[in-house]
Amino acid sequence: MNIENQVVSLDLAKELKANGYEQEGVWWWANYKGWEIWSNSYAQGPGKHELSKSVAPTVAELISLIEKSANEWACGYNDSGCFYHFRKGNRGTGNMIEGFGRKSLFNSEQELFVNALAEWWLYLKKNNLLT
Repeated sequence: MNIENQVVSLDLAKELKANGYEQEGVWWWANYKGWEIWSNSYAQGPGKHELSKSVAPTVAELISLIEKSANEWACGYNDSGCFYHFRKGNRGTGNMIEGFGRKSLFNSEQELFVNALAEWWLYLKKNNLLT
């Protein structure tokens, strides 16, 4: 499987960066004669600090951040697309936040999943639900 199908899309990588996603990771979108995926060691190498680039998170990297902010969460995909469910807080105190989302299919299941997780992270960030 191509690495481009295992990381967030370029547009979402840029949006994550604009919304404060930490710019540390294994893979990067870098613009050197056109946008392409580079490994961290290459993207951060000598002379590369001036390139336009955004970290390109994987499914595992996004999940590790999302799971820190939730009491319960689930995500997956089926024939109709991707779903995610998030629950944070305490139901007994009335301080429960719950969210559910669905996204239609992209070009592949993996691409769908990683981009859906990125959009989920953006939603949590914009609504101050990340811890």
